[in-house]
Amino acid sequence: MKQIVHDKDNSKIIQSIYQNDRMAFLKWHKGKCTTIETGIIELQPGVESETMALLWAEKGVITFPSGHSMDGHSDLLVDLHTFFKSKILIDDKYIWLMAAYTYYTWFYDSLTTAPYLFIVGDYGTAKTRILELLQLVCFNPVNLGTSVTNANIFRVQDMARGTLIIDEFEKNASSKNDDYAQILNNGYSYPGTVIRLESDGKKFTPKPFTVFGPKIIGARELPNDKALISRCFLIRTEHHTNDELIQSNIPLDLKDKDRADGEMLRNRMLGLRFAKSNKRPQLRKGIKFRTSRPRNVQLLQSMLSVMPSQFQHRIVSILESLLIGSSAYQNSQIEMDVVAALDIILRNKYPDWKNMLPISISLTEIDTTIYKLAKRHYFNRELAVAARSMGLQTPRHKTGVMVKIVSASELSELIERYLGVLDAV
Repeated sequence: MKQIVHDKDNSKIIQSIYQNDRMAFLKWHKGKCTTIETGIIELQPGVESETMALLWAEKGVITFPSGHSMDGHSDLLVDLHTFFKSKILIDDKYIWLMAAYTYYTWFYDSLTTAPYLFIVGDYGTAKTRILELLQLVCFNPVNLGTSVTNANIFRVQDMARGTLIIDEFEKNASSKNDDYAQILNNGYSYPGTVIRLESDGKKFTPKPFTVFGPKIIGARELPNDKALISRCFLIRTEHHTNDELIQSNIPLDLKDKDRADGEMLRNRMLGLRFAKSNKRPQLRKGIKFRTSRPRNVQLLQSMLSVMPSQFQHRIVSILESLLIGSSAYQNSQIEMDVVAALDIILRNKYPDWKNMLPISISLTEIDTTIYKLAKRHYFNRELAVAARSMGLQTPRHKTGVMVKIVSASELSELIERYLGVLDAV
């Protein structure tokens, strides 16, 4: 009997759950949810399927929902952001990327392009913490680790068809003979099939395995495979001291309450998946991308089209700036730094700045603020070009070139676009 984690057609959704140390199926059909306690279901006449063995849940290889919740769906993207922000110390743009990617994974099978999430950083920079958090809330996450032999990697991925998590990915793992490389090279575009030769003891027979779907990859360096990284959104991790973590109230270890919070979010996301089962992904009118490359547009559309429409135009710049293959990725860091510096200077020096316009701030002060904030230094010419590219005025004064803030709404829009401040939504 074939084992499955989930199934979906035009009229129903099937999802495995792990509850009270038992596996079962939830069946969503015509707006009603039914629990199938036996863990056996007939998807086609005369063809039965069963849940994965209990061992997969007990060992944490696959993380299942424990049920479904139909509450608070409109707040889920913000709640995911809040969940991550309270447990990891990284730039807020990365927090929004984690929230958006998590949200996307629950609807990937309504799309034909699957972007990947690449987390790169040295030892001790919280890569593992990010992977742990994502495993708590993504759609049917599969963390194979060392518990599955290479021969079974394709079988498990084919059965689970969820979010594949790969840690400690090797920089040069792009050989056609490498199992993970085959999955990554074939899994970003539907139907994402890999043909393998399977032996029955007497002869080898070609067998197809489905590997299409979201992938989250952790590594110390970006791989040499340019085709692979062109499909990825990027998170870069940095070292933080214990004092910085304590000051930001970031726990050193995840506790049972954190896992319970993740379980509640999983169940709410499953409820939302059920509720949106008959809705097609849709990109809001007026959404524009800075990139013109077809693959980049496909990846961005996949991420954005499943987002709540009221968030799409506010998060598009963040996503595009973190898509490795996009030109916006190359230019966005200095622009984000300029906006962050302006925000800090105005709040600290001019608390009532919205009623004091126009205000002029020197490029030197902006550069000094950026260096204090992120230990990055720019030439004045680079800062001026970045400011002008965002529509800001850069008049010349006796003391040098200034950035002139003339509109509160203009700067607020830049803060929203580049720093991901969505509180006003």
